[in-house]
Amino acid sequence: SLVEYLVWLSFEFSHRIVFLCERPVKLEGRVDGRHKSYRPDVFLRTCDGEESLVEAKKQQDTTEI
Repeated sequence: SLVEYLVWLSFEFSHRIVFLCERPVKLEGRVDGRHKSYRPDVFLRTCDGEESLVEAKKQQDTTEI
């Protein structure tokens, strides 16, 4: 999506991000008795060692869990 592309570009040009990986892992589990799988959009590591999994979505596409 355009949102994911723009987020990716902002990460690519950030001087604070030292490592970036697109769709890094597949997370699996059960929700309400049903098997679910999910892949976050990006894994990143900053120059100060902070690591994050990132999901890029339009605001109306997000749900608070």
